Amino acid sequence: VIGEKLCFTNRGGKDILLHSNSKASEFQQIAVAKDAHELIITALCGHSDGDQEWLYSGGWDKVVKRWRIASELTLVDTCPLDVPITSITMGNNGELYVGGADGNIYCVTYH
Repeated sequence: VIGEKLCFTNRGGKDILLHSNSKASEFQQIAVAKDAHELIITALCGHSDGDQEWLYSGGWDKVVKRWRIASELTLVDTCPLDVPITSITMGNNGELYVGGADGNIYCVTYH
């Protein structure tokens, strides 16, 4: 959940779907990022920064991607890692923490 939106992957695990988080709108689809990753996405994390909403994604392709959320999902930045990504979460001060399949935690920063 990011603000008034829901983000999740499709059944194949490579597309990111963005829907309204509103029963009144019947959870209407807002946007789709087709083939958002080369391999299956295993982690999504949303973050609001003032009036801007962000989505971070990662998976077996070993890349963290940063998406701007508006009426569509726009890829803004990527950060390759050396390991598959198993989890993503935000710290209290806007840090992005990524769990790797090797058991380590990585801090990813965007400027």
